[in-house]
Amino acid sequence: MSIPMSVTSDRLRQVYTISGHCSATDILTGGMSRGFWEPVLIWNASQFQEENGLFFLAATKYRQAPTKAKMDYIYRHFVGHGKTLADRAINLPSAARERTFELVTGAQTKHFHGGCRRDAFDEAMSGLKGYLMSDINQRFGQALKSPEGTTYKMLAGQHIKLNKELGEMARLGLDL
Repeated sequence: MSIPMSVTSDRLRQVYTISGHCSATDILTGGMSRGFWEPVLIWNASQFQEENGLFFLAATKYRQAPTKAKMDYIYRHFVGHGKTLADRAINLPSAARERTFELVTGAQTKHFHGGCRRDAFDEAMSGLKGYLMSDINQRFGQALKSPEGTTYKMLAGQHIKLNKELGEMARLGLDL
């Protein structure tokens, strides 16, 4: 199922109200259904921040049913380390990146059931959420105040890439 290219301010206000006035980051990290996170992710892409939204969604879903394949995909795709840059690198504080590296690649992790840890991305989520919370949530608040019918649209290339990534995640069992 393809994600739409645009979302209106009316739809964002509806999601905000129905979610109980949750912030954008809370919607993306709260394990909510697609009807909630999809409009926020589309808006997020219009702000050129979709990699952060995708990471929040993937890491939240991973925590519910961790596997080594999911852990490796999220790490390679969003975190990376040193010379191994991630495809869609999120902006993490260095301490969060280092801790995530330890949790994903460390010797202790290999001894966990299935070779993965449920908490592998907790530090990264916390670091990114702290780093971006005021920025994303402030922008989201402004979008909620925008005139009726205001449209937030991602670029065609973003749309193609986002749909491809959502497909990759679904094949790994990260059915967002």
